[in-house]
Amino acid sequence: MTGSAPARSYADDIRSRDDTALVQLLLARPDLARPVPTDLTALAARAGSRPSALRALESLHADTLHVLEALLIGDPEILLAADVSAQLEQLWRQALVWRSPEGLRPARVISELLPEPAGLGPAASSIEDYRPPTDLSVRFETLSDAARAALERLRWGPAKARFDGPAAIGVLEELVAAGFMVRTEESTGTVPREVGLWLRDGQLVAGGLTGLPAPDLPSDPQRAQSGAGVAIRELLWQLERLASLWQLDPPRVLRTGGLGARELKVTAERLDQDQAFTAFLIELAYAAQLVASDDADEPVWLPTTEYDEWLRRDTPARWARLAFAWRDSPRAAFLVGTTGDKGKINALGSEAHWPMMRARRRDVLEILATGSGGYSAGAMDEALRWLRPLRLPAGAPTRAGELLQEAEWLGVTAGHALTAAGHVLADAAADEAAVAVALVGSLPPPQDLLLVQADHTVVAPGALSDDLRRFADLIFNVESSGGATVFRMTSGSLRRGFDRGLTATDILSRLQAVSPAPIPQPVEYLINDAARQHGQTRVGATSSYIRSDDVASLQSMMADPRTGILRLRQIAPTVLVSPVAAETVLDVLREQGHSPVAETSDGVSIVGVRRQPRADPRPLAGPVVVDSVTAELAEQAVARLRQHPDSSEGPRIASTDPALTLATLQDAAAGRMPVWIGYSDPTGDVHRALLQPEQVAGGRVVGAVDGQRRTIALHRILGVAPA
Repeated sequence: MTGSAPARSYADDIRSRDDTALVQLLLARPDLARPVPTDLTALAARAGSRPSALRALESLHADTLHVLEALLIGDPEILLAADVSAQLEQLWRQALVWRSPEGLRPARVISELLPEPAGLGPAASSIEDYRPPTDLSVRFETLSDAARAALERLRWGPAKARFDGPAAIGVLEELVAAGFMVRTEESTGTVPREVGLWLRDGQLVAGGLTGLPAPDLPSDPQRAQSGAGVAIRELLWQLERLASLWQLDPPRVLRTGGLGARELKVTAERLDQDQAFTAFLIELAYAAQLVASDDADEPVWLPTTEYDEWLRRDTPARWARLAFAWRDSPRAAFLVGTTGDKGKINALGSEAHWPMMRARRRDVLEILATGSGGYSAGAMDEALRWLRPLRLPAGAPTRAGELLQEAEWLGVTAGHALTAAGHVLADAAADEAAVAVALVGSLPPPQDLLLVQADHTVVAPGALSDDLRRFADLIFNVESSGGATVFRMTSGSLRRGFDRGLTATDILSRLQAVSPAPIPQPVEYLINDAARQHGQTRVGATSSYIRSDDVASLQSMMADPRTGILRLRQIAPTVLVSPVAAETVLDVLREQGHSPVAETSDGVSIVGVRRQPRADPRPLAGPVVVDSVTAELAEQAVARLRQHPDSSEGPRIASTDPALTLATLQDAAAGRMPVWIGYSDPTGDVHRALLQPEQVAGGRVVGAVDGQRRTIALHRILGVAPA
């Protein structure tokens, strides 16, 4: 351990550290460097404050926390029967313990934050009129079965228990009489610390130091890479399909915000996915700023302008954007459909916001990156609780299963193993470019190959290139997906291509270019027949008119009750007119299975891509985190601290902040160390004195000044410095 000489106080321990140890402290606890303290004494005060110490405690895994708990009650090497030198080094490096003349001691604030270390009760010395019996074994044998069962339940904590009912009260009285518990209230008792350790046979925690729970599932890295490639391409494809659906038929935004349950169900059906995956896909697109509300008077959910830019990127870059959005998102898609405080939780609603998801996803990635196998939901639950014991007490949900499922859907994992890109994503310092580079070698090469069959089905035996996949998605319907995708060609699916300006010749030429065999004749017939029907009916503006050489088709439109909204009127055998706008007439007729095209007033057909509506991207609320501190920034901060000598140097006592004054006096009282103070008397005169503080409470400090016991109000102390 760097610097083995004991220190006079916690603050003196920090002041005595060399530059390397100070840099390590700032890297381990970055909140101490934001902003850089004025001097080392201020650094020590900040490190010993409750908020900073609690943040550091929450970062400890279970083994290190148990060593710290052991320090609070005794010798960790005896209590844990293990080599704890590494944990002690970490605790000192993070300034959670300091080197006193009696050995390592926890910082004063630690006992306040961990009042019941390892679930043990108060020490016997702090309990009035109680002494632990020396014959606990003998007394235990005389207890009733109910009393023994109660002690067994309290063995590993918590130490305090409530006893309800006459029979339970009788058990409490028996345990109090035998010295195993101390009554704190009428029906509440506490097991003293010494008794608790006896019940545990001298062990602080069950099983001692365990290390990170091991993976419980086998994994094959090669299969993981190939499986992730399939999942990644499927995810990107489904997101594009989602955007296409919503730009043509955008779902409305609920008055309370979010997406309605009916709209979620319809979207899932159109994507041919279950609602759980669809909710995940929608929330992922929202987190990546690819969909948002358009904030109109009648707001709807639309793809954003950012989506068009994202679509132009290559596959690794597009996936990297989604991966970072998932890792850093506070959204919890698995809550969609469950019951919250305001009823059912909707996708994109405010109640699907769960800030702890950011840290939890990073923890899952960290665990997967350190293991050599895969984790089941149960094993991941145990690993998360070991990694963050203070953040995940017993009973708190880890959501391990849901997060592992999300990682599989995203392609971060496959076959229970973390992929190469997933390993990079687990590194907090990595950026999107690094993740994209790691993904390049993991994706199977795209294919420009389609197997066109006579029954109007088309098989893609592998991953298609982006251009061919978009072409297929435009003119085919998906029947099944996975390693190979099966499409079906119908008149309706072909009509989408014709509406975008494609001709029968365009479609046949493209299919022949990617098919290893000639196009079957039934497929040619279907394409040509659909092309002949497309455009026979024309729509223009009167408000609008419909003209067609197919008189029977016009008569069917007039007779169809589903077109009643158009209020059609025949003005000639081949012409109908409507007071409804031409765009609406087009949409209604297409919904009823007709194949109209728009035309200008001079009869020129209008085909091609209309400008799609877009929403402005809406970034999610940023995480409330402390800015990261790099090694370079930490070294610069230490250099600044060295440039400003501590206020304790020299005869002058500088004015100190009241919080710093209080922390310094509390440390001095706990360490029984003297300090210099500057204080004003009732007449306003300023004095300087060497104070040996004994107690700091109630806005006053009690201690010895020049051999006399004095009480000084804290508001009169102008400055304080170590002696």
